[in-house]
Amino acid sequence: MFLKSFFGSRTRVKLMGLFLLHPKSEFFIREITRKLGEQINSVRRELNNLKKVGLLKTHSKNRKKYYYINKDFSLLEEFSGIFTKVANPQNDIIKAVGGFGKIDFLLFSGQFVGTKSGVDMLVVG
Repeated sequence: MFLKSFFGSRTRVKLMGLFLLHPKSEFFIREITRKLGEQINSVRRELNNLKKVGLLKTHSKNRKKYYYINKDFSLLEEFSGIFTKVANPQNDIIKAVGGFGKIDFLLFSGQFVGTKSGVDMLVVG
């Protein structure tokens, strides 16, 4: 994994990706372990690390501890940009749209580039 060399742990990279690519979501530990396919102990350790540095916050609901992005984290925009560029969901969409036939123009906007827009993708063919 490309970012592992920068961030030190595969589990930490997966966690950061999960939260940074879904900034409005909140997750509890068992849910996270299922989504990421990682051991609960490593997930718990890395969640605590990310909470310590201020990227994540927690709250309890129905006897479960939920983790979510700290919107006031000083490097949130920078980390979000890094993970958005590396995740690059446009590549998967380009492959899927490629099966539609001849495409003359494909434009990504809105959610794909992190802006609010009424149009997320425009396909001309």
